[in-house]
Amino acid sequence: MSSQTLNHQSHNTNSTTNTLVPPSTDSTWQIMIESAPSEYAIFQGANEIVGISGCSINQARELMNNLPGILPKALYKHQA
Repeated sequence: MSSQTLNHQSHNTNSTTNTLVPPSTDSTWQIMIESAPSEYAIFQGANEIVGISGCSINQARELMNNLPGILPKALYKHQA
């Protein structure tokens, strides 16, 4: 199994490192968020997760405050 690493940049000063874990089903992917460089990146990352995945803000904040972690909801590759 291989994984793909993505660097998601939000503004010029913050980036989070995400890893696409191979498909959990034929068409969905689990996302591992490895790190966030600042409190602002953690806050914004949680907001982005809610918008993209549809999970609750509480789930997103819990994940971002306890990195590294895997998003509890599988996504389609274009969402990841």
